[in-house]
Amino acid sequence: MAPARLPAAVPSDRETLVAGAGASFVPWFPEITLSSEVVLIGLLPPLLYATAISTSLV
Repeated sequence: MAPARLPAAVPSDRETLVAGAGASFVPWFPEITLSSEVVLIGLLPPLLYATAISTSLV
């Protein structure tokens, strides 16, 4: 069975990585800084949860 494809409007992981890397070299692009609280409370738990749900225990 073939894996389901995402719609064309949703960028793939590689496209997001290339866009972020490209934006980091543009001199007029604003620098974005995040506090450690935002990362630890807002970003890390959803990522850990998504990984835990998709991980097989067997």
